[in-house]
Amino acid sequence: MTGRRGTPGRIRPAGARVLATALVLAACLGLQAWSSVPAFAHAALVSSDPKDGAVLDRPPRQITLEFDDPISRKFDVVAVSGPGGATYQSGGARVLGSKVTQRLADLGPAGTYQVAWRVVSADGHPVSGTLKFTTRTAGGGHGTHATTKPGKSGTPWWPIGVAVLVVFAGGGVIAVRRRRAGDPPSPDEG
Repeated sequence: MTGRRGTPGRIRPAGARVLATALVLAACLGLQAWSSVPAFAHAALVSSDPKDGAVLDRPPRQITLEFDDPISRKFDVVAVSGPGGATYQSGGARVLGSKVTQRLADLGPAGTYQVAWRVVSADGHPVSGTLKFTTRTAGGGHGTHATTKPGKSGTPWWPIGVAVLVVFAGGGVIAVRRRRAGDPPSPDEG
């Protein structure tokens, strides 16, 4: 490999500065993208009514879930299943900002009920979870049997993709610079 003046193994100083600047910029962008993942974190459940593990004297009429970030009005599911696997939600869930409310049909027998929820954060990421409550008295309902449960939230893969792109971009810059450094000097360079 020949440098600007024909010196083997040397990269031109201007080219070295450009290469170093490009690599530092790519590394900074990669670190920024990687470190900003918490800023795009999924919404988290901060409270519920009834609370997880609550023991109630009377069956509730609705379930309220409150999150730390706004929830999208699309793709939200709240399923309430009781003893024997029957479900007791009535209609679809209502979303208002960071609160999701699910009306319930009359609950069935006394016992433990599970609330399985899946919502989509305003940033587009699905989030899911479960909570349980117990009723001491039976309701008058019979429920229906559910065939599906809410899914689990996915892993955000975009930070890995950005890191791969940064590595490939840096490799491309290095390859181009090495190729140019290996070109013979032009006639005016002497």
